[in-house]
Amino acid sequence: MFSKKRILGFAIGKMLRQDGWAEKYNPKNQFHVNQYDYSTCKEYLAALKEKWQEYADPECEFEDYVNVSNYSNYDDYAYDVDVYRAKLEWRDEWDCDSEFDVNPCDFEYEEYYVKPLKRAWKKEYDPYDEFKHIDLEFIDDVNEYKEQVETYREWIDTYGDYNLDPSDYDFEEDYLDALRSCWQETYDPKHQFNGFKFNKFTTIDDYLIEFHNRLNWIKECDPEGKYSKIDASNYDNLIQL
Repeated sequence: MFSKKRILGFAIGKMLRQDGWAEKYNPKNQFHVNQYDYSTCKEYLAALKEKWQEYADPECEFEDYVNVSNYSNYDDYAYDVDVYRAKLEWRDEWDCDSEFDVNPCDFEYEEYYVKPLKRAWKKEYDPYDEFKHIDLEFIDDVNEYKEQVETYREWIDTYGDYNLDPSDYDFEEDYLDALRSCWQETYDPKHQFNGFKFNKFTTIDDYLIEFHNRLNWIKECDPEGKYSKIDASNYDNLIQL
């Protein structure tokens, strides 16, 4: 049998070891984990790390990025959690409604996060790359981008596209002027009718009505083409012609 003195020595030695665990891993005694409740340092540290996570990451938001089991002290663990928590502020700025499946915690720097996020904007609002000339580098708000795309779609719905990219034009009237040129090149490639006041045409139907009217006038007034140098589009009605 062991003497009482020896048993006491074992007990004191164990307590000293346990105090050493606490001094090493919980020097501020802030996590309410009693080292004397555990037989091994491994068991004590596991319980302590559960508390670390409860303090620093209570909702376990960052456990896929910051694994508490890989840390030997709370301060380093809490610092890394705060680093990832700060990354969520990028989402607050760029994707406050969390519409897009791009996690800022997957990226080391904010600019690395923003690039795939903007690609997600484009995939959502311009999946077929209709508007190639929208420069996302200079757009910092998804609503601004969405508004631009919707505006260009309205231009197409109103005027047509003729394989033109509306985003290549700064103003609606510039886009419409380009369309007018396309209309003429399509239906009047020889520029037989250059006298039209093209800015009065807001749809291709407007243009085609006037275009076919002039063709009919020519058939009626000059069926043999003797006066082909006369541009019928310079006249407002058949009587003038």
